[in-house]
Amino acid sequence: NNVSKITDDKTILPNPQPSSPSHQSLSAYLSYLVALLQHPSGHVSSAQVNMWVVLCRDPQISKSGILRPYMGGVTVRYMEANVRREWEEEWDDEESYEAWINEFRGKVGVLVKLFAKIDGEEASRVVAE
Repeated sequence: NNVSKITDDKTILPNPQPSSPSHQSLSAYLSYLVALLQHPSGHVSSAQVNMWVVLCRDPQISKSGILRPYMGGVTVRYMEANVRREWEEEWDDEESYEAWINEFRGKVGVLVKLFAKIDGEEASRVVAE
């Protein structure tokens, strides 16, 4: 899985070497994922929030500081994505949409709490803006 690839690479963790190819690839990948959060699909947003939660829950990754540059962009994008959507666009019926939006909002709430644990000051600043 992606987490083990990150944590096993000694040029990424525990002592990040920003000039290493592995670190640069991970940074490019995370930047791409932040940009992908602008995608209008609720399904893409759901998959992404799951991935960010997994990364934040890993103790090595969360303590390394490697996620800090992306936390603001991710938080802002999810706050924007957390608004109601037209359910006809992606869901078969309003009931399935309601189930999805409630689950999605719960996951976003978990993600914001995890970001606050990693860097409470940055999380507070972003939410306050």
